Amino acid sequence: MIITELYIPGRPVTKGSLTRQGNRLVDTPQSKAWRRVMAGAIRDDLRRRHPRAAAGAPYVGPVVVLAAWFLPVPVTRHAAGDLDKLLRNHLDALSAPGPRTEDTSLCAGAIVDDNLVQHVDSWKFFDTETPGVAVRVSALSQAEIDAAEAGAHGWRAQLTA
Repeated sequence: MIITELYIPGRPVTKGSLTRQGNRLVDTPQSKAWRRVMAGAIRDDLRRRHPRAAAGAPYVGPVVVLAAWFLPVPVTRHAAGDLDKLLRNHLDALSAPGPRTEDTSLCAGAIVDDNLVQHVDSWKFFDTETPGVAVRVSALSQAEIDAAEAGAHGWRAQLTA
């Protein structure tokens, strides 16, 4: 089952290192702005895709995330950002607001928490024409998890033999 699938236009921004301001840890304004764009687009897609779903009822099972980042700078340049930091910002935008969330506009509520993500497939591409990110989040069945786990155990056995 596809939970959300869409293209989010804009300049992707990483979730950088947090800085301390008083007793709080805060992210950069650019990172927050991009996360807000992603969360809003995902919320809109959820409303279109699942019109009868209960408002504020995020998915609570294991998921796979596919993401293709289209960046306005060559992907091997420092300015493109690290793939893991692009994903951190995206996974936070997918998640539901938590008890410490001060700004709920940063969270789409597609999934309960990003710890539900069991598999990620993500690429960065250079594209000055239409920067943004193409995203699909799908539910994982137990059969898919079992098959992946069996494959991973076999691979580990080969590596440790």
